[in-house]
Amino acid sequence: MNIISNFKYALIGLGHILKSEHNARIHLAVAVVVSIAALALDLPATEMVAIFFAIVTVFIAEIFNTVTEKVLDLLHPGDSPKVALIKDMAAGAVLVTAVGAAVMGFVIFSPYVLDIIWSM
Repeated sequence: MNIISNFKYALIGLGHILKSEHNARIHLAVAVVVSIAALALDLPATEMVAIFFAIVTVFIAEIFNTVTEKVLDLLHPGDSPKVALIKDMAAGAVLVTAVGAAVMGFVIFSPYVLDIIWSM
């Protein structure tokens, strides 16, 4: 396989996740808004890196959660308390990552927002 094929298949996978997973679309919308805000506020490079690292981490968690769910559905299509618990744990990883990203965003953005409010 060449590098173009690898990118093609990766983009197909990402496209599938965005089409089929509601939460992935929510994460994407939040990422776009946060990225625009970061650029508009002209955040320092270190803060910009932290914001984009948080965004990427949330997407990675969402991708692994989706993969976990799809694999478990293939291996065990019926209802199973054990499978449900594993899926819940994977979803919990996404929740922890998203909350951590939100806290990072709050810590980074709050001084800028407060400056804007105080200068009105």
